[in-house]
Amino acid sequence: MTRLRGPTGLILCASLAWAGSAYADAVTDWNAITIPAVGTGRPGAQGLLDIGLVQAAVHDAVQSIDGRFEPYYFEVPGATGDPAAAAAAAAYYVLIGMYPTQTGLTTTYTTYVSAHWPLGDPGLAVGQQVAEAFLPLRRNAPDPPLPPFIGGTEPGEWRPTDSFLQANGSPGPPFGPPPPFAPGGFEWMATAKPYTFKKPYKFRDGPPPALKSDQYRREYDEVRTLGARLDTAITEVKRTAKQTDLAYFYADNFPALVYRAVRAIAEKHLDHIGDSARLFALVGLATADAGIPAWDSKY
Repeated sequence: MTRLRGPTGLILCASLAWAGSAYADAVTDWNAITIPAVGTGRPGAQGLLDIGLVQAAVHDAVQSIDGRFEPYYFEVPGATGDPAAAAAAAAYYVLIGMYPTQTGLTTTYTTYVSAHWPLGDPGLAVGQQVAEAFLPLRRNAPDPPLPPFIGGTEPGEWRPTDSFLQANGSPGPPFGPPPPFAPGGFEWMATAKPYTFKKPYKFRDGPPPALKSDQYRREYDEVRTLGARLDTAITEVKRTAKQTDLAYFYADNFPALVYRAVRAIAEKHLDHIGDSARLFALVGLATADAGIPAWDSKY
C-alpha cells in the first residue's frame, strides 16, 4: 500500500461519535462496530483474520475514490462519491456477509447511512462492490473440521485443557469450576493462508528447551507458580491478585484493547480518511498474519 499521488484534500465525515471520542471518521466508527461483531461471530484468535479482512476492504474502498495509496486487492474503476460512505459500506457488507445472522448490523448501518447521507451517495455502491470482491478471500476453517488435537501423555507433551483438574477434582472458588475438556484450539490456523506473505514457516519459533535443561526447569517453575488457574491448585503460587486481574483482563480483551489504541492514535494524529484507512489496514493485516505463524509454531 505505497503512496501513489499527493493529497487530494481533507475529507471529514460528520462527527457522530460512534467510537466514543471527539473526532471520528467512518473508518474509526466502523472499526468500533467491527470489533464486537467479530467477537460474537468468530471469537478468539481466528477473529483477527476477519478483522484484517474488514480493514483491508475499507482501505480499498476508500482508495478507489481517494486514490492516494495503492490498493491491497481490488479497486473500483472510475469510482466516485464520498470515501467515508465507501468505508462504511465496505465494512458493513463484509461483516454481514461473514455473519448473516447478526441482523443488528443492518439496523446500525441503516441508521448510520441515514445520519450521514440521507439522500444516498455513490460511495455506498463502491463500498458494496469492494466488499463483494473481498468476501471470497475470507480464511475459513476446513469443513469437515480437522481431528481434535489432544497432545500426548509422555513427559513434555501438551495436555488438553484442565485434564489435570478433571483427574484430580476441581478446586472450586474463587473463579468457579474449570472449563470443560478442550483439545488444542484453532488448529486450522496453523495452515491458513496469510494475507501478506507466502511461507509462515519462515517465522516459526524454535523447539521447546530440553526437558532436563536448566531453561526448561526455570520456565516450568514460572508457569507452575505464576500460571496456576486457581490459587488452591498449587501450594506455591506466587502470583499477586493484581497479576491475576491483569491476566484475565488482557486475555478477554486483546482485540478490543489493540484497536482502541489504534483508534486513539488515528483520532489524535490523522485528519484524512485515507490515512486512517491505511493505518487500520496495515494493523489489521499485520495482526491477522501474526496469528498464522504463531499457530504454525504451536502445532
